[in-house]
Amino acid sequence: MRELERRFFTPVDGLLIAVLLVGTGLLWWRDGRAASHGRAGYRVFVAGHPERERFFPAPSPTPITIEGVLGPSVIEWDAAGRVRIASSPCPTRLCILTGWVEAPHGTCCAPNGVGVECLTTDRSLDGVTR
Repeated sequence: MRELERRFFTPVDGLLIAVLLVGTGLLWWRDGRAASHGRAGYRVFVAGHPERERFFPAPSPTPITIEGVLGPSVIEWDAAGRVRIASSPCPTRLCILTGWVEAPHGTCCAPNGVGVECLTTDRSLDGVTR
């Protein structure tokens, strides 16, 4: 009868749970530290081309042009700090039709590989669902 008896919780299970708890705690701690010591601003990038990435700590007073995969994209800011892709050589122009976005959101032109990420150090909720 002893050989049919099976333990529900083995020492290896306990070790696995401990490792997962410690790992989750470290990731949570690291994420909180990164958010509190992060920098706010705007990251403009071209996918696959890290050398073209640019960071703006504040909205640029004039539109900027960044060379994407298909050609140049123009990015502009308004007085409220919102950002949009004003022109791009993509075929559908969905990036232009998206319009203005603000932190913590971003926008991109997928065919051209150009993106704008609005960075914030604010840890408050950006949306609530019911």
